Amino acid sequence: MDHPQNLSASDRRWFDLIQQCRTSGKSDAQWMQEHEIKSPTFYYHVNQLRKKACDIPENSFTRQRNDIQEVVPLFMKEVPAVSSHEPEQLSSTDNTSAVRLNIQGITVEIANNATQEVIKNTIAALRFLC
Repeated sequence: MDHPQNLSASDRRWFDLIQQCRTSGKSDAQWMQEHEIKSPTFYYHVNQLRKKACDIPENSFTRQRNDIQEVVPLFMKEVPAVSSHEPEQLSSTDNTSAVRLNIQGITVEIANNATQEVIKNTIAALRFLC
């Protein structure tokens, strides 16, 4: 392979290795694993050679993969429409806790029949205290 001018022996070696990888038809990760090269080391040298104006090709494996349009089937389950009318009101005697919070030894419970205003005020108070 023709090396760019003024490269050190180490740079020429890395230039050759990178060219081999990029023209192998394999992903960078596959090629590096086969050649026992760590990815940070490989990409460090790619960046250094690019800074020295070396023409480093994109990975041929990546180019091949980008040419393939993948179709992924989506299986959709029909969900019944949500009713637009008001939700049923729970009986005012339903005092069971829907939410129970224990914060620093303090317990806060919000009952199932709590109004929207009570819930908003409780959350606002908790935000203020916490």
